[in-house]
Amino acid sequence: MFQGAAALNLDAKGRMAVPAKHRDALVAPGAGHLVVTAHPHRCLLLYPAPAWEPIRNQLNAASSLQVESAMVKRLLVGFAEDIEMDSAGRLLLSPTLRKFAGLEKEIWMVGQGSHFEIWSDAGWQAQQEAIFLWATSCCRRGWKTLRCEHLSPRHGAAGRGRSGAGHSSGRHLRRCHLRAWRPLAGRSWRSWGRRGD
Repeated sequence: MFQGAAALNLDAKGRMAVPAKHRDALVAPGAGHLVVTAHPHRCLLLYPAPAWEPIRNQLNAASSLQVESAMVKRLLVGFAEDIEMDSAGRLLLSPTLRKFAGLEKEIWMVGQGSHFEIWSDAGWQAQQEAIFLWATSCCRRGWKTLRCEHLSPRHGAAGRGRSGAGHSSGRHLRRCHLRAWRPLAGRSWRSWGRRGD
């Protein structure tokens, strides 16, 4: 599994040196054969060939008459290039792919489990900022729900049960906490980032 983010530099020929700890894991599955392609977010995707093949097959099986599938196929399959790592552990990125992702000297290699993303420095910084803003927004909405719905004054003396424990009960607090956060935690990832979130 590929994980972690590494800051790298492209040389004058457009070559990037893969960190030593990832080299064997990248080349072993496909006997050195790798595939790099474009991603709609303006980064590149780097796969060992065996990990790329089922994705390519799925894209090729999709109908070209459907606008969405045709656009994704055009991008991922159309930009895909076979590459190999040289003896120094470097990968040569073509001018076409470098231009697509806006790659200049400083780049980032970001593990995504089965593959790596390759970002320009500006692109990766923008992604991190977007992640931080999203996380801050989620936390703010979740805490507001907890505070306003379950810890407000109306749950004080008037809201106590017969035991008089009210919110002083650890069990009751945990139930309130779960009720407050479940509407957020249970949402599908596809719904995040929609207008109004």
